[in-house]
Amino acid sequence: MFGILSTLIVLTIMAWYFYISRKNFLGEEILYQAEPENVTQLLQHYGKKDTEFKLHRLGVRINYSTFLILAGAVGAWLAAVALIALNNPILAVLIFVFTMVFAHCQVDIFYRKRKAIINEQAEVALQMLSGLYKVAGDLIDSLKKVSKSTASPLKEEIEQTVAEYYAGKDLSSALKDFAFRIDNRDIELFVQGVILSEHYGTDTSQVVQHVADTIRNRLLLRDELKAETHGKSATINIFLILAPLALAAIWFFFPSVKEILTQTIAGKLVITVVITVEFIAWYLTRKESVVDEL
Repeated sequence: MFGILSTLIVLTIMAWYFYISRKNFLGEEILYQAEPENVTQLLQHYGKKDTEFKLHRLGVRINYSTFLILAGAVGAWLAAVALIALNNPILAVLIFVFTMVFAHCQVDIFYRKRKAIINEQAEVALQMLSGLYKVAGDLIDSLKKVSKSTASPLKEEIEQTVAEYYAGKDLSSALKDFAFRIDNRDIELFVQGVILSEHYGTDTSQVVQHVADTIRNRLLLRDELKAETHGKSATINIFLILAPLALAAIWFFFPSVKEILTQTIAGKLVITVVITVEFIAWYLTRKESVVDEL
């Protein structure tokens, strides 16, 4: 009975892992189809915004295969520890899968933090760009001046855009590449507006100002939602910490219980369920950060 239950758990976790990694194995064509039509027409996608893309944006210059090998090595080591220390082969398999999922989630978390920083910087940068463009009437020169007053990571992205333009790339292509690297919908909206205004001869500065106002309003809403959800997040974090602490206390202070947890089917099942529930709780609270995506 324990073997059947454990097998079902392993198959469920593996199916879950392949599902969340679908962007790496199957691509993002379906996700792109869900984007507004005007975005896909104006902004060409030059590659996948998958784990490898996110690693490169974070400054980690490795390919996805290397990432899988490194994460798999860590997972194999942790699985071996679980197998030797807990005498639980099913848990060892689960820990390996959990490690792979955890590695992908951590990349997503750091990438979202980078995007959050860019969101904060974009409002100020676009406000400055709007004022400079009204005076100078030169978008590239205005971008160059804005980059000098902008911090990382947006600073380097603007500088790269300016450098590409001076190297011979046309303005539309340079801006599209800029929007793709930034992966920020406000920057994409800004690029769309600039391309259309340049094409039809409208006032580009008004487009930039409108985008900056939109960003500011959304950031205010996001800050309010973060304040509302802060208490709930603290409660979940307490639960995530207390459960493993309680299990560790039982493990070290009650030797007889330790033997039960490692030598009996019921004990192995308890440890497997506790660790699985802990990981699922962590995943659900970390993977999909809806507030940060607003």
